Amino acid sequence: MPRVILVEAEEDVSAGVVDLLEDLGCSVVAFDSPTPALHFLQTTPPPDLLIVDLPLGSNRFQRQLINEVRKTGSESIALAMSAASTRGISPIDWRVHAVLQKPFTAEQLEAVLGEVMEGQGSTQRCA
Repeated sequence: MPRVILVEAEEDVSAGVVDLLEDLGCSVVAFDSPTPALHFLQTTPPPDLLIVDLPLGSNRFQRQLINEVRKTGSESIALAMSAASTRGISPIDWRVHAVLQKPFTAEQLEAVLGEVMEGQGSTQRCA
């Protein structure tokens, strides 16, 4: 069962994404901001999947969280999601595998996860 860390400030959005991921067979730990997620990562192995919301404005702590996971040398897959236009968000610049435009459907999330996990050769599957 893939382990997922989700960072999403909006409680209703977080609950919905957690439900979708759990329906796909993932074990999810959700945080409302990057700082507690960073503290959590200091005491646990890196997740199989990191999903981080990129809110409007400063994203310094989101970038720090993604970089922290990358520094572990793990094969963690990272996704960004945003309600703002994702056209200006470069997966390469953010060091993520994909960017999801919110709102998204269960089918869209499942398709992106399957694509990214398969593309990374991951044996873990949420879907």
